[in-house]
Amino acid sequence: MAEKNPDYLEQQLECSITKDNPERSFIFQQEKIKLDDPLEIAMLEKIDSDIQRKIEMTEDELLIHIKPADSYQNFNEIHKKNRHSRWVFAHQLVEKVKSHTYPRLHLIVAPDNLVLTKGLAPAFLHYGVKESIPPYEKDEERIWHEVRAVIAAAVDEKFTFEQYIKFHDTLQVSPLVKEIFDAKTTEDLSALISRKIMLLEEKDRSLVHIPEKKWKTFRYAALGLLILLIPAIIYTAYSVFFLQPRDAAFVSSGENYQTSNYSEVINDLEKYKVESMPKVVRYQLAHSYIVTGDFVKGTQKENIRKRLNLRTDERYYEYFIRMGRGESEKAIEVARNLADRFILTVALIQYKGDLQANKEMKSEERQAKIKELDSEIAENTKKIDEDKAQAAEEERKKQEALDKVEEEQAKEAAEKQPAVPAAGKPAAPAPGKQPAAPATGKQPAPEQPAAPKTN
Repeated sequence: MAEKNPDYLEQQLECSITKDNPERSFIFQQEKIKLDDPLEIAMLEKIDSDIQRKIEMTEDELLIHIKPADSYQNFNEIHKKNRHSRWVFAHQLVEKVKSHTYPRLHLIVAPDNLVLTKGLAPAFLHYGVKESIPPYEKDEERIWHEVRAVIAAAVDEKFTFEQYIKFHDTLQVSPLVKEIFDAKTTEDLSALISRKIMLLEEKDRSLVHIPEKKWKTFRYAALGLLILLIPAIIYTAYSVFFLQPRDAAFVSSGENYQTSNYSEVINDLEKYKVESMPKVVRYQLAHSYIVTGDFVKGTQKENIRKRLNLRTDERYYEYFIRMGRGESEKAIEVARNLADRFILTVALIQYKGDLQANKEMKSEERQAKIKELDSEIAENTKKIDEDKAQAAEEERKKQEALDKVEEEQAKEAAEKQPAVPAAGKPAAPAPGKQPAAPATGKQPAPEQPAAPKTN
C-alpha cells in the first residue's frame, strides 16, 4: 500500500497525524525530538479545559491524543458560512495569535491544527514546547505567513491552504487574496479585515431579511410560476420574431401577386420553408417562379400556367417552388411521387446542369452521376415521345370514328328527306286526294283506277 505524502503540518512537526473525527493523534519518533521526560510537556493536558490531551510515551514513540469537545467544528466548515462569518473568523484568528502569551508554547497555524467554536473562535490542537517537541522556537515570520494563508483559504477556496502558503507568488490569485498577502503587518491585516466586515454589514443592512421558510416558499412559488410562464415566453418570442414577420411577408406577397409583381413575391417569401406556407401562398409563389423562371419556356410555360390553379394537386406547387429555388434534387423527389414524366425530365435536366457547375465534387463522381442522369433523361424522353405518339394515334382513331358516325348520320338524314319535283312540272298529288280544279272552272275527267299487281 502506497504511503500518503505528508501534509504541511506533518512536515513542519516531523510527525505523523491520524484523524478519527473529531480526535487527532500526533505521533512523534523519540529519536527525532528533544523530549526526555513526559513531565516537560505535562502542561499541555491542562491548557484548554474543553480540549482533552492525553500524552503517552513508549520506547520509540511519543503519542499525543487530542479530543476537542463536541461543540467544536473542523476548519472546513468555514466554507459553509457566509462572507461575513468568514471575515469574523479571520479577525478572531488574528486576535488569537496576537494574544498568545505562553512563552514556552509555540504556535503553528494550519487548518489541520485548528478547530472552531460555534462563534467561529479558533482553538489550536497542538502546541510546540520549547526544547521538547516541535516547533521548538517562536518563528514570527513563519506564523505571519501561515496566518495570511489560512485567512486566504477561508475567504477564497479557489486554492487550498498548502497552495497559498507555497505558491501564492506564482498563482493567479484573486485581487482579494492579493490584498491579504500584501499586508505587511498585523495592523494592516486587521484594518483590511475590519473594512471587509464593515462593507458586508452595510450591505446587509440594505437588504430585507425574511424567515428562511417564507423565503423557500416564495422561491419555490416563483420557480413554479416561471416554469408555467416559460411556454408563454417562448411562444411570445416565437410570435414576435417569427410568426408576425412571416404573416407580414405572406400579406405582402399576396399584394405583390395581385399587381403581377412576381419578383417581389419571390423576395418576400425566399426565407420561408414551403411547409410553413398556406395553400394560396404556395400557389402564388409557384406561379411566380413559373413566370420568372427559365426551367420551362415558350408554349410549355404557357400551357403550365394555364393548367396550374387552386384545384391542382398541391405537390405541383412544391415542385415549381423547389425548381425556382434551385433545389432540383428535392424537385426530382416530388416529381417521382407525382409520376409525371415531363416535370421529372425537366428537374433531371436542371439537376444535371447543377452537377456540371459543381466544382467541389470530384470529377469521376460528377461524370458518373451525369451519365446516370443522361440515361434516365433519354429513357424518359423516349417514353414521353411514345406516349405522345400513342395519344396522337388514339386521337386520330377517335376522330375517324367521329367522322364516320357523322357521315352515317348525314346519310340517314338524306334518305329520310322527301324527293324534290322537277322544274316546270307539278308535283304528283298525294294518294287518296283529288287534284285541285282547274282555274277555268271545268271539272277534270275522273282518274282511272290502277290495275292490280299480278304475280
